[in-house]
Amino acid sequence: MALTNAEKQARWRDKNVIKLTDHAVDIAEKLIEMDDQKKLAKLAKFINDHLKHPDRTAFQRRAARGQEGMEHADGRRYTKAELMAVSSWRVEVADTSGKRWCNNVRLATENEARIYADTFAREQIDGYVTAEVIRVGEPSMQTVITDDDGNVSLGFIDGMCSMMTWRPVT
Repeated sequence: MALTNAEKQARWRDKNVIKLTDHAVDIAEKLIEMDDQKKLAKLAKFINDHLKHPDRTAFQRRAARGQEGMEHADGRRYTKAELMAVSSWRVEVADTSGKRWCNNVRLATENEARIYADTFAREQIDGYVTAEVIRVGEPSMQTVITDDDGNVSLGFIDGMCSMMTWRPVT
């Protein structure tokens, strides 16, 4: 009796999909029985990296494997070592009523965040009083670009600019 396509996919999924919520014994069993050696090698590298560096973010893991990259505001490419140490910066703005505002823009350097606050936050928040630059986790791939005439723009490496919407800080 021949298996249907759905049954073949279900068998493949049962054999090759690993759920991190499973018990360690079940995960180990699936890894041992896995047919896809390339996928198994990737999983082994990920596990070894996690055991050596449990505090790394997903971005830092990809950077260590050479799968992630970005550039400084001046166009220089980050080295692997810089990417591993990188954190990001965001801007929080206070208005005249005392309300605090933020958005999802994350910049690679404190200086870029200050430029962003001075250039964009001041223009976009009614009743702008002050801006605070706060260090956070991994960068979201935005960068401040200054042209030869001193004009400042914000670059979105991922092509998305939906992160700029200001919302009250809760």
